[in-house]
Amino acid sequence: MLELRGPVVAALEVTPDGPAWQGHAYFKSESQPPLSPTRWGEIIERLEPFIAEFRVGGGEPTAREDLFEILDSLERAKRPYHLLTNGNWTLRPALMTGFKKLTYVQSLLVSLHGADATAHEAFTGEAGEFGASLKTVEMVAATGLEVSTSTIITQQNAEHLEALVELAMQRGARHSVFNRYVGPPRPDVEPDAETLKKAVARLDDLRQLGYNVALGSCVPACFSGEFSQGCSGSVTYCAIDPWGNVRPCDHSPTRVGNLLTQGVLDVWRGKAMRTWRNHIPAACRKCSKLAFCPAGCRSEAEHLGVDFDPLIGAPVPLAEPTLLEVTLEEDLCPVPRYDVREEDFGWSLIRQTHVIPVTRKAGGLLHAFDGKTSLAQIEKKFGAAALSFVYSLYERNFVDFKPQDVVEVTP
Repeated sequence: MLELRGPVVAALEVTPDGPAWQGHAYFKSESQPPLSPTRWGEIIERLEPFIAEFRVGGGEPTAREDLFEILDSLERAKRPYHLLTNGNWTLRPALMTGFKKLTYVQSLLVSLHGADATAHEAFTGEAGEFGASLKTVEMVAATGLEVSTSTIITQQNAEHLEALVELAMQRGARHSVFNRYVGPPRPDVEPDAETLKKAVARLDDLRQLGYNVALGSCVPACFSGEFSQGCSGSVTYCAIDPWGNVRPCDHSPTRVGNLLTQGVLDVWRGKAMRTWRNHIPAACRKCSKLAFCPAGCRSEAEHLGVDFDPLIGAPVPLAEPTLLEVTLEEDLCPVPRYDVREEDFGWSLIRQTHVIPVTRKAGGLLHAFDGKTSLAQIEKKFGAAALSFVYSLYERNFVDFKPQDVVEVTP
């Protein structure tokens, strides 16, 4: 498994407090109080050189009276971050005033687990929370901050995903993010494999119809096709719990180190993290999708007490290459839409949470993406294969183009 020099995304679980469904059972075994804002500031400072994007969650982060002291450290780090919340803010109506003052918060992700109260509250077990979540979505959208909804696919909502997405859009949500249930068995709400497969297929249909829907947790590509989202835990992502312990994923109970006593690289490249990262079934190593879907959801396997994700099926064979005839105007100049981070193997191209690894052989070509060098010049210097690379980056929104004769004027 390819190893980056550090994580790209980190989830900060700032509190264990919150509804039972939102917390973690292993949080309950910890007797120490959660970290203070000062200690969180130390952890954020250690992570800052590596991280492109933070996520702030819990538990329920808004349960902390000193939440904005922690967010101040993220503001000083000048890194974009997202806040994950159940949206039940009835006891803290002043929260919105605080969020409006922030600069680097990118969005709020509000839990919405059904198109009606029955479906939503069957999962949360919290009466009245459905209405509170919708009110929070509306309130955030009205301020101009981006808000999206986060949904766990359940027995109760699997047949009504379109209605849920429509409801979220009507209340002002920008995206609807759906997740597979990962955690201790809950037969009262977990869908069976066939129901989950149909739900993911329906979400793919909605995406192709133009709805802003996405999968936020790992469903193996061999289970449900191209729309599936592979696991990024320990590959580009990690979680830090309320006491500074690092876990490969916010769904995993496995602790691999602590950032109050260890450096980021010591934990990221330590034996425990590498063991978790490289725990891949033999069948997956033969799969053509391994680079995008590394071995299903390891966290779910941990919760079930099995070796591997039970949704893993037969390896996806390598498809016959498709040749596309694409015409690119030769006077267009590639403009990067990514950050570059040096790695042992070369570089990572990082855009938001997405990473494309490239070898050192591509160094000269990357330097040509300066907004001044045309495709014709790139082809002349690096060959026709370089244009295929440029187009592959364009398809993934990693580059844009501008005409070579455009002169930018600084006001």
